[in-house]
Amino acid sequence: MSKNIYTEFQIKELEKNPNIISASERSIYYSPEFKKIAVKENKKGKAPYYFSATCS
Repeated sequence: MSKNIYTEFQIKELEKNPNIISASERSIYYSPEFKKIAVKENKKGKAPYYFSATCS
């Protein structure tokens, strides 16, 4: 479980991202397509912040 607690504003901003299906106070649910890209890029050695910024 996440230690982050997202505000209502943050949740609305997160949900604007096409890679995010939905968000709640404690969880972010990513699209299956984004998850596949994230795993491939991670195996290539790229850091999570890199491909999350380039995939949106």
